[in-house]
Amino acid sequence: APIAEVQSGNVQQSDVPTEFFHGVLHELRTVELERSRGTFGRIVSVGAQGRWYFDWIERSLGPATEHVGVEAFEPEPPDLPDYATWRPTTADRFDGVDDDSVDLVFAGQTTEHLWATELAGFLLQARRVLCDGGLLVLDSPNRLVTEHLHWSHGGHTVELSADEITELVSLAGFAVESIRGAWRCRIGDRLLQLEEALDDGPLLVRRIADGPDHPDDCFVWWLVARPHGDPDAPTLTARCEELYEQHWATRLCRGMWPG
Repeated sequence: APIAEVQSGNVQQSDVPTEFFHGVLHELRTVELERSRGTFGRIVSVGAQGRWYFDWIERSLGPATEHVGVEAFEPEPPDLPDYATWRPTTADRFDGVDDDSVDLVFAGQTTEHLWATELAGFLLQARRVLCDGGLLVLDSPNRLVTEHLHWSHGGHTVELSADEITELVSLAGFAVESIRGAWRCRIGDRLLQLEEALDDGPLLVRRIADGPDHPDDCFVWWLVARPHGDPDAPTLTARCEELYEQHWATRLCRGMWPG
């Protein structure tokens, strides 16, 4: 539907995404993760969910000396690989991880589950533990698309746009190297539901192939940054709180009536 129709409320809310969609999105995210493949001695990731998660990162990035998985809600898997360490804490606590000791911090589909103070704390912890030249890799649903689609996930707090997360990461003491998109939902004046027109081959190709160059038009943004300069913790914390206050009412009411 054209954006004007979406904004006027003349569009039906989409159904729960299918396993097909989840598979496509996971593969697009895997492709992006593989772009960062390299030599990582120590990895910290937030949102570890099971043995499959550690295996996925190892297949995508190559072997690491140690992979610290931070996860506050899922139980520790009984079959963790030898190189994995489980930390049952929230995203703003990297307990037992020394300063400047990590090569990669990864938070896949995680920041949208955090509250403002947790997000600020997570970014500051990532800056603390990453060594010079280390990588911060994040991805999350894009608020500019989720709002227009009236899309809602019960476990999310506030999603952010590509510009908003770029601003926060910069305040945390990082230089953003790239921000790319996955699964294009806005093409020109047309806004596509997550699984709309999947039988249209040319359109399907365009949604995949054009996504990386149009993060603001995509369901997911993917950000890569490196440490650069000192963090501005007070401004970062205040800006996180401001963004959450600004977007929370719309997030809470999304899907109840046309936004």
